[in-house]
Amino acid sequence: NEKNTYNYPNPFDIETTIRFSLAAQEDVAITIYDMNGQIVWSKEIPGNETTEGINRIIWNGTNDFGSQVSNGTYIMRISAGEDIVRKKITLIR
Repeated sequence: NEKNTYNYPNPFDIETTIRFSLAAQEDVAITIYDMNGQIVWSKEIPGNETTEGINRIIWNGTNDFGSQVSNGTYIMRISAGEDIVRKKITLIR
């Protein structure tokens, strides 16, 4: 559900909480892209670790290798079942 998907704080400096809502327990994939479309960070959450309703996960501004990413705007993509939501995230350190 797009209106129930967002991150806070935004912009952020240390970490941001990604909040998303599910109609039922299901697998979720969260991917953060840079503005060139390159994957920076990704997380797969199996359905047995999600709940119907509000779910949260924290992104600490690092890439998949644990290195800090640079300041800028990123695209957060969350997919669950047939639903895909994209939002902008801004990192300012």
